[in-house]
Amino acid sequence: EMARYSVIGGRERDELGLPSQRLIEAALSGDIDCVSQCLISEAIDVNYIGSVSLRVKCVETVLREEESDEVEIEYRDFVTDISPLFAAAHSGHVHIARNLLLAGANVNQELFRGFATTAASREGHCVLLDMLLKAGASQSACEDALLEACLCGQAKAAELLICSEMTGPGVAQHVLVSASCRGLDDVVTALIKV
Repeated sequence: EMARYSVIGGRERDELGLPSQRLIEAALSGDIDCVSQCLISEAIDVNYIGSVSLRVKCVETVLREEESDEVEIEYRDFVTDISPLFAAAHSGHVHIARNLLLAGANVNQELFRGFATTAASREGHCVLLDMLLKAGASQSACEDALLEACLCGQAKAAELLICSEMTGPGVAQHVLVSASCRGLDDVVTALIKV
């Protein structure tokens, strides 16, 4: 369920939305003190979805006629909806993500930019990705993360996800073919050795 606010309706929505939005921003920036203060508040929804400007890794393959293809990585800013756990996963804040999970954050909450596992794999935060897997990431969350790891050339994340045995064979084959076509040798090697 992608409810934007904890409580729908006027003043109550603002009273609960503002602290929860502050939690998202603190998780994104790595402000552990603010996160801790927010989590002790009764007016916090750890699965709240709020809008932020998010810097996201974008990978493109540049095709060359007479040379080998080249992978270009750039970062783009998007205004998008995220949860506190997604923010922590995106930024690689392991301690904050752990606290959010302990407070009841949903590891399988799907957003426009994917799951928390997707964010962690896109950015190559493998320690955090492993923690999310152990917290009960679903097959759908793992498959989405595997596809993203492949697109972003994150070989260690791809290997971790394949080893989790939470991805179907069709997705694994698709990822292997995609990585091969994009010339991501390290991803291909990681997938084959597993």
